[in-house]
Amino acid sequence: MGNETPTLNTAMVCNTYEALIEVARAGLGIACLSNFMVREGIDKGELVTVLNDQIHFGTT
Repeated sequence: MGNETPTLNTAMVCNTYEALIEVARAGLGIACLSNFMVREGIDKGELVTVLNDQIHFGTT
């Protein structure tokens, strides 16, 4: 663990965040979206956060 970078294989690409949310909600994959887009689903237990240690706020 530690500084390992996860490798993620892309099997699907969407051009709307709504589609990405539905894919994640159905358990078919993960989505990288802004908090405001998924907060309701997280609060309802429909979505969960993953890879939290890979999120770096305020960095470039």
